[in-house]
Amino acid sequence: MGEIRGGFERLLAAAADGRLSDACKRHDVHVLGACGDATKDDLRPGQRSDLDLAVAFHDRRHRDLLELVQELSALSGCDRIDLLDLHRADPLAREEGLRGIPLYESESGAYARALMIAAQGRLDTVWLRRLQQEHAGRTIPESFDPTLVRTRLAEIRDLLDDLRQLLPIGAERLTRDRLSRRALERILLHLIQVTVNNNAYTAVALTGTAPRSHHASFAAVSGTGMIEQALADDLAPSAGLRMMLVHDPAGVEPERLYMMGMRMLECYDHYLRQATAFIDARDRAVSQRG
Repeated sequence: MGEIRGGFERLLAAAADGRLSDACKRHDVHVLGACGDATKDDLRPGQRSDLDLAVAFHDRRHRDLLELVQELSALSGCDRIDLLDLHRADPLAREEGLRGIPLYESESGAYARALMIAAQGRLDTVWLRRLQQEHAGRTIPESFDPTLVRTRLAEIRDLLDDLRQLLPIGAERLTRDRLSRRALERILLHLIQVTVNNNAYTAVALTGTAPRSHHASFAAVSGTGMIEQALADDLAPSAGLRMMLVHDPAGVEPERLYMMGMRMLECYDHYLRQATAFIDARDRAVSQRG
């Protein structure tokens, strides 16, 4: 445990003299913090642990963690580093990772904002964890109600129609027309939430397992066969947009909001088509059995 605590203290020293900042800038790190046993005062002698660190990058697609781990190991003198990618972590782990000790932030206040968003993300997904608890251990999924799914799909269809009417105004107008921007934000938020609700219901009804996050709900619903995995991969990042629009809407530039709207119009239209085809096929199968 002395190695872990010593490594943590050497990272604190590197943060103080700028060496850690230089390393984080080279790897496009947004925030970095220490968490876990190394930050605690009540360590037990001989207790084996790792130097737990949590990181978020500016680019959510950043996945080359090895070089960063190597630099952090050199700075800390510790080869037992466990690096949590906050973009991949579930809501509980994300908040837990950020509740440690901040080591780096790319701009003033970035770490506090990341923690605030993570805390709200945990609260936003309470209903998913409650679903998981309610269905833990069930071997027979509850009855699947296609009428409920069709109601949600009709709502998705209406929201897509709203997007088709609004998006032709273009990105430039969103910059100067506050009402149009607010309307687009509201449509996108509602579209994502209705879809996540449908994902969670379908996953629980057909598999007995609830997804752990909004992001994970798309992979969960693809596991039921309602949509293809490739489409789930395309749709899942929209959960991140939802988080930004709920907790930091000013951080979403109008051009990015417009481009995401265009992308979501295409991808969610595919979702609507595939989900409708799935329900139609189930209805036909039920009719044939009857």
